[in-house]
Amino acid sequence: MEIFVIIKKLFEKFSQFQKTKPAIFKYIKSVIYMKKTMKFDIILEKQEDGGYTAYVPSLPGCISEGETEKDALKNIKEAIEIYTEEINKTKLKNLVSSISIKQMQVSVNV
Repeated sequence: MEIFVIIKKLFEKFSQFQKTKPAIFKYIKSVIYMKKTMKFDIILEKQEDGGYTAYVPSLPGCISEGETEKDALKNIKEAIEIYTEEINKTKLKNLVSSISIKQMQVSVNV
């Protein structure tokens, strides 16, 4: 049995520590589930027919939409979570590091 499975079972058995030591509980939980917080650039587009489309340039195919900006951002967050569960850590690091977003100012005739 993997060590993390053993720790997880022990952790579940002694979950009453959550009430007395919430910081330790939160840390152990993050280690057990191996979650990592990452930042992603989101492109948010207002659609002509209403609503918003959101996508993540560094995660090809990760796209969502919503009636409002708030809905679209909530939906893209969920899409990112699902997307990243399906790929391994090495591939995720390569995807994120292969994209860069820059802003530039250009004079155009209008």
